[in-house]
Amino acid sequence: MPVSDNDFRPQTLPEQLQELWVRSGVPKHRRLWLGVLGWMLAGGLASGLGYAWLLASSAGWLPSTLAVGRAGMMVSLFIYTVQRSVTVTGLVHLVLWSQWHSSRPSLKQLLVGSAAMSFFCSTLQHPIFITAIDYTLWIRAFANYLLTIAWYVMLFRAASAWFAYELAPTDSEPKARSHRGWTVSGMLQSATLVAITIVTKQWIHTHFIETAPSSTPGYSIWINVASEVINVLDAFVLAYAAAAFFSRRHIMIPISIIAASFAIHCVVSLFITEMLPTFYARPEFIDLLYSISLSIFATLAMQWAAFRVWKWAGYEVRPARSGQPSVSSTG
Repeated sequence: MPVSDNDFRPQTLPEQLQELWVRSGVPKHRRLWLGVLGWMLAGGLASGLGYAWLLASSAGWLPSTLAVGRAGMMVSLFIYTVQRSVTVTGLVHLVLWSQWHSSRPSLKQLLVGSAAMSFFCSTLQHPIFITAIDYTLWIRAFANYLLTIAWYVMLFRAASAWFAYELAPTDSEPKARSHRGWTVSGMLQSATLVAITIVTKQWIHTHFIETAPSSTPGYSIWINVASEVINVLDAFVLAYAAAAFFSRRHIMIPISIIAASFAIHCVVSLFITEMLPTFYARPEFIDLLYSISLSIFATLAMQWAAFRVWKWAGYEVRPARSGQPSVSSTG
């Protein structure tokens, strides 16, 4: 059978670029990528709003009732909480994409995604490229975000032994899940992560916080660790509350999870308050309740929006079916 010369015609550069574009999978999942870009834009807008507020406050452009005092503190707290919730939601759903997705990505993809997400979040928090801010703050934030992602991966893997969800195409059949238990490998990985966290936090505290001219006396490493523990646990717990809402689980399940989040917040916040030196001003109890309620509400709202993006992109979150018991590493 004669072979046409067209079969051997080399591809032009535009044709090669088009083939690479198709192979990347972006056109097939364009809604998902639009959602990711939308999340990045939302994070940028939230950060821009925060910096604009600080600029207007420092320049004296705001009424005195908003720039200082209780009202100013409430507005600043609201802006900070929204900004943090956008950032935390991005980190959580990067991990959910790697742990709950029906076709789990490779470790290399997760590492690249974690580095990119940490870089983006650190730059939002400390925009060294557009301000004269000290680059050491950016390094601290980047290291903390990488650690946070690693903790989310461990927590979601460990919790999958009891609460298994999946992000799958809407028209696909649910997959049976295996009951995963702790193994020696998983426990060693968890212990390694704990050791890395302690060493990294000590390194940050010694070389960046204690030596900083603006360092606050009496602000120990344990206060820093406790405040970050509450943020990690809060986002982790509320992710399951949002997933329960979206998968139409019994209403008492997400309500119980939200109540547990509120209790964790209260206990750790009071613990941090007691650890502070006596010369620190203690927050009023009503302010503490406002801060906790605002944090939970903002995190839930961002989680709900993120799951809506998954649904718009053609995916749904649903409980995985129970399968035959088996043992695998949760680390």
